[in-house]
Amino acid sequence: MTFAVALLAVACNKDDKIDDELNPSEAKRVAFAEQFAEVHLSKDLREAADVVVSCIGLDHQSLDLSTATISDRAEARGELSIRDITYPCAVTITITITPNTEFVPELNRTYNFRYWARGIVKLTDKDRKVLATGDDTEEGGFSVTAKEDTPWNSLLNISPIVTSVRVVERADGSLEIED
Repeated sequence: MTFAVALLAVACNKDDKIDDELNPSEAKRVAFAEQFAEVHLSKDLREAADVVVSCIGLDHQSLDLSTATISDRAEARGELSIRDITYPCAVTITITITPNTEFVPELNRTYNFRYWARGIVKLTDKDRKVLATGDDTEEGGFSVTAKEDTPWNSLLNISPIVTSVRVVERADGSLEIED
């Protein structure tokens, strides 16, 4: 099972402006773009299905992180110079779930299929002051008790699951984070 996730984040203090839109003069002060992507997958979901998580970062490059199958969480951290970005751009996390053909359910066991994916984008100035931030979370799940006739293939037909946080540059030079 492969998890791919990307995370680029920095702590912000309470005096920072936390908004999702920058006017043209504020946009000119942006020096860094930070992105964060995090995925949680329940153990039962990873047992009953083959799960692939992919992430495309603000620099339009694929970011992959392999995580041991015993883990239900994956994330990564980093930062980009604003000069390395072309607009529009986004942190996009896609989870693809395919029922595991080798999965043998334990009868009368209750399986909890849960997932959670979150992306965050922060735009900061050269002093690391947060100028704008946006985030998006996609989550869901259900429980089912295994019976002989449980339709596993249709129950696990819940993908693709996509969450995305976009940064766009308007014609006037302003920047906006769309979530």
